[in-house]
Amino acid sequence: MRVFSGAGSRKVESPDCAGCHIAIDSVGFGFERYDQFGRYRPVENGLDVDQSGQMIESCDANLDGAFAGAAELAQRISRSSLTRDCLATQWYRYAMGRIEDANDRCSLDGVKQRFNDANGQFRELLVAIALSESFRYRAAQEVAP
Repeated sequence: MRVFSGAGSRKVESPDCAGCHIAIDSVGFGFERYDQFGRYRPVENGLDVDQSGQMIESCDANLDGAFAGAAELAQRISRSSLTRDCLATQWYRYAMGRIEDANDRCSLDGVKQRFNDANGQFRELLVAIALSESFRYRAAQEVAP
């Protein structure tokens, strides 16, 4: 197991904790060059800070694997279709003012597809939402008295 750096250095030895910590910590190590206040620190206690990390079991083969630092992790995440699908879903929900239901499935799938086809261009996401059937032909909402 990898050892945590900083004042609270310890190994994750408990089998009850190790399973989650392996997945969480392996990503978090990519942020080691930032202190608790977000300040960049390439050296700590006279030693270079190890910013190597690893994404594991993400459900996207393009995401999984070793990386060096937060910038490399961000690049990898930005190229993921999972990230784009999540972003499209959250913006769709915001635009609709509600969580999607079964009737929105085709519209939301179309929004996701257009956003992915546009290689994650944010403007295209907004256009796709605005042109979706669910957005243009919303059911009349009851207005509380």
